[in-house]
Amino acid sequence: MYNYLNKLYYNTFIFNYRIICLTLKEAIFIHKQIIYKNTKK
Repeated sequence: MYNYLNKLYYNTFIFNYRIICLTLKEAIFIHKQIIYKNTKK
């Protein structure tokens, strides 16, 4: 039972970590695009 819970916790951690990484990458990408648009004027 303990092993199962440990695995479950680990999987959710990795899943959350991936989502955080994806949102960070998207946020950085959007941020760069905004800066690019502002400097183009």
